[in-house]
Amino acid sequence: MRFMPTAIDDVLSMLENAVLNGNVFNANGAGGSPDVDPGSVIAVNGQTARVNTSFALPSGALLTLNSNGTFTYTPNGAFDLAQPGSGASNLTATDTFTYTISGGDTATVTITVTGVDGSDTLQGTAGNDVLFGSIGDDILLGGAGNDTLVGGSGSDRLEGGAGNDLYVLGAENDTVIDSSGIDTISSTIDRSLVGYAAIENLTLLGTAAIKGTGNGLANIIDGYQNTKANVLTGLGGNDTYIVGAGDTVVEVPGGGNDIVGSHVTFTLPANVENLALLGSALINGTGNSLANTIDGSRNVKANVLTGLGGDDTYLIGAGDIVVEAANGGNDTVRALVGHTLSANVENLVLVGTAAINGAGNVLANRLDGSQNSKANALYGFAGDDAYVVGASDTVVEAAGAGNDAVGTYVTFTLPANVENLTLLGSAVIDGTGNNVANTIDGSLNVRANVLRGLAGDDTYFIGAGDTVVEAANGGNDTVRSFVGHTLSANVENLVLLGSGIINGAGNNLANTIDGSQNARANVLRGLAGDDTYVIGAGDTVVEDASAGNDTVRSLVGHTLSTNVENLILTGTGIINGTGNNLANTIDGSQNSRANVLRGLAGDDTYIIGAGDTVVEAAGGGKDTVRTFVNHTLAANVENLVLVGTAVVSGTGNNLANTIDGSQNARANVLKGLGGNDSYVLGAGDTVVEAAGGGTDTVGSMVGITLSANVENLTLLGSAAINGTGNNLANVIDGTLNNRANVLRGLAGDDTYFIGVGDTVVEAASAGNDTVRSLVSHVLSANVENLLLIGSLALTGTGNNLANVIDGAQNSKANTLKGLGGNDIYVVGTGDTVVEAANGGNDTVRSFVSHTLSANVESLTLIGSGIASATGNNLANTIDGSQNARANQLRGLGGNDTYFVGAGDSVIEAAGGGNDTVFAFVGHTLSANVENLVLTGTASIAGIGNNLSNLLDGSRNTRSNQLKGLGGDDTYFIGAGDTVVEAASGGKDTVRSLVSHTLSANVENLVLTGTSATIGKGNGLANVITGNNAANRLEGGAGDDYLSGGLGKDVLVGGAGRDGFVFEAALNGANNVDTILDFDASNDGILLDNAVMAGLGTARGALDPTKYWANETGLAHDADDRIILDVKTGKLFYDPNGSAAGGSTHFATISANLLLAPGHFLVV
Repeated sequence: MRFMPTAIDDVLSMLENAVLNGNVFNANGAGGSPDVDPGSVIAVNGQTARVNTSFALPSGALLTLNSNGTFTYTPNGAFDLAQPGSGASNLTATDTFTYTISGGDTATVTITVTGVDGSDTLQGTAGNDVLFGSIGDDILLGGAGNDTLVGGSGSDRLEGGAGNDLYVLGAENDTVIDSSGIDTISSTIDRSLVGYAAIENLTLLGTAAIKGTGNGLANIIDGYQNTKANVLTGLGGNDTYIVGAGDTVVEVPGGGNDIVGSHVTFTLPANVENLALLGSALINGTGNSLANTIDGSRNVKANVLTGLGGDDTYLIGAGDIVVEAANGGNDTVRALVGHTLSANVENLVLVGTAAINGAGNVLANRLDGSQNSKANALYGFAGDDAYVVGASDTVVEAAGAGNDAVGTYVTFTLPANVENLTLLGSAVIDGTGNNVANTIDGSLNVRANVLRGLAGDDTYFIGAGDTVVEAANGGNDTVRSFVGHTLSANVENLVLLGSGIINGAGNNLANTIDGSQNARANVLRGLAGDDTYVIGAGDTVVEDASAGNDTVRSLVGHTLSTNVENLILTGTGIINGTGNNLANTIDGSQNSRANVLRGLAGDDTYIIGAGDTVVEAAGGGKDTVRTFVNHTLAANVENLVLVGTAVVSGTGNNLANTIDGSQNARANVLKGLGGNDSYVLGAGDTVVEAAGGGTDTVGSMVGITLSANVENLTLLGSAAINGTGNNLANVIDGTLNNRANVLRGLAGDDTYFIGVGDTVVEAASAGNDTVRSLVSHVLSANVENLLLIGSLALTGTGNNLANVIDGAQNSKANTLKGLGGNDIYVVGTGDTVVEAANGGNDTVRSFVSHTLSANVESLTLIGSGIASATGNNLANTIDGSQNARANQLRGLGGNDTYFVGAGDSVIEAAGGGNDTVFAFVGHTLSANVENLVLTGTASIAGIGNNLSNLLDGSRNTRSNQLKGLGGDDTYFIGAGDTVVEAASGGKDTVRSLVSHTLSANVENLVLTGTSATIGKGNGLANVITGNNAANRLEGGAGDDYLSGGLGKDVLVGGAGRDGFVFEAALNGANNVDTILDFDASNDGILLDNAVMAGLGTARGALDPTKYWANETGLAHDADDRIILDVKTGKLFYDPNGSAAGGSTHFATISANLLLAPGHFLVV
């Protein structure tokens, strides 16, 4: 049976200038029995980190206790003791430490130290000595070997000699002399190595926080063995810092490549490059903005290693985690164990001797398995990964995970999803691609290799003896060759490399053959196919007739050889390019200098850059310039296209140019000169067009607003875009773009061409606008007109404005529908008009015979064919005058209006309303038509019928004849018009704008207009009425009635019993009529009680009490209303009979003519 380990206390003694060596598991001094089944030491003074390590006890003595129980104890000058026999009380001191063994048992070791004294000289041996000077000014000579020199108290001289020596210093003024080896000073106080030119390392001891400073050497500065927060400062040199809890490292800029070894979680300070995690505790390490190396592999726990800026390298062991920020440099993990790169880390190198796996992340990783000799698996994820493989390594790459490359020293076939393969080394090996576009490079391996592509556009780099094998339909492939080469079957492209004269020959495919990368004069020969040649100085192109459409790319001046169509100038020298008699494309834009491009016959295309000049002869075809820079078209060139990505301007010439900015994505300026120019625009392009510079059109693939002086806009492309006009009468066309576009006009009478989904936006009062539509369409707000075009039967719908809706330009049977507003419809064969009740006063204009549908008021025949027009039950206007043929116009119910031309006939049914004909030719009213109006500028005759007609000649400026038949006719006449009326032809009235005398058989005359005119009657009993001016009315023979109206009229009754009528509103002195021939025996005066309300409401003879005659013109009592001043002949109306005034003078008769109440009649 085994017992649990038991630790036994020990009691030991020694001299203060000695070193005590022992084993805590043995029987020591007064400690009694050895420890029972001790196992191993796992902690000293309760700390696991103190095992196997030299450290300072609280007393200041140095102790090293190993896990096997052996120990070394050095007083280290920690005790100020007197020598024996001195009689002093401080002859001895006691020191203790504890240890814990496996199993957990703990024991205490007690050491009694006895003092000594003196200034000693201690000489070491050739071995590894420990020398302790104690009290006094001692000399310690270590000699050869790795010695430990402890001066103790006093001013000691410590000389280590050869070997890696340790100097233990306190506060004394010791002198250290050392010239070889890697030496260390241990100190319990602030210590700088600046005064110790040959000392490399510094260890801080004790329990007080102190500072340690290096010198210009590569120092190791250890603060870990001092338990407090120390400051470690390096100077020049590649310094190493060992830190514990709270320690601070200070490193100057440019102070070498430095490393911190840490037993605790630590973040590198500024100017320190490297960090190693030590010990067995779980701790973390963080870098700084430099390119750090952070090593977690020396600590057995799963640590977190964090880099900041800089290209960091991480050495990791099992469980370690790497944390790297985005954009934190190009970082590398070197792994002894299988590892997957964490986010933001780029590179992984597998090291060690075990077969392990390495996996990347979504970045472009470099995964290297070649430094580990076992068969490793390398896994890439997203990103363009690079793999370096050794024998048996496996590469695994996911589909779509970047453009990846393998470098190999052995025959290798690319696995799925890896694109590139490079053969390395000097052994004969083969390289095989896969089904993607591979680059397979055999030129870095000096042997004759076989390079084999599968599917994909492969690129081969070949050297002498290399063979390319490519299957039919295996992609578009390229050989890059250092030797003369003829393309093998199924390979498309050839590039000549190297410095020797070599020739390159194609095959029957469309080859690209490049001799420019070889500086010698090579011969490039194509066979069938559209070949491209890239040439340098001295290269010759040989091309057969009818052997494809071929292109030369030249670094030097070049004239196209026979049978070659296209020329591209490249390079950086000034060179010229000349075509031949074919339709050439000559491109100078890929050469940055000022070149001359010259076309001969043919419709040539020039592609130019800065400074290039185009020379084109008159009559040399229809030519086009495509430019990357600002350009003005040279003479005889018609078209200009702006390309590239820079902001450029394009200017035409005096021809009708097409200037295209849409192929350049920037905001360009396009400027036309004379000619009807066409512009094609892209986003941000500006058109500059001078006033009077032709009728110009913009075609745009992006939303655009027309600039000044440009008339038309066409939307192009396949994206939904907006087009906006300007203040001109624009044509805006959305039909060539098949998306739903927004077309917007500004001021001006705009025309819109629309397709499916297009929207028209028009502001109120922004002109009279028209939509021409290939599809059914409803007019948007503020648009007046709609024309249906194309070859489909469509529906066109208006809005609430007075619309014109035209279906006649579409040959199918369309439906035209108006909403509110006085609409006009233009119809062709089969078109139907739909109009709602109360939808405005609407008009149909028809090229064919047409009958008005419900709710449409007007119909106009147009065109040149004989047609008939039929109304409906509304009051229609039917116009045949705009069609030069003899048409038939037919009204139904309603008060219809007809406009007739030569030969037109009007058919109107009895009881079909009160109808009117407007005629600019002589016309006789047909049956059942009431009214006739003569128009135009020719002298014509208008004849009525047996109805009571209205015959109007006043709207025709010439002398017309108006003739009534039966019925009570009314004539409207102007200057020169003649009225002809038969006897017993009804009771007729003339309404005249001018002075007029009634012709025979006409009864009544009304003066109209605003001029002072004369109206005269005839021998009939006439009624003659004046206008608002000062008229002269003469009745002539017959019993006439004369009413002057407003104004100062002169009334002459003439023979017969005449009545003078006062029915106009009284207006003081401005409306006083004069009766020149009032006959008291026959004539009378008629007074309107609506005007003279004081006469009462009764009609008939004037109430005698309301009349008074005197010589003052004033009322004599309150009843007086009509007062005659006999002396002057003035007649007054007094509304209140007050002599105080308020009466109105309204007429004057002859003086001293006495009238009676019976001469007055109230009407």
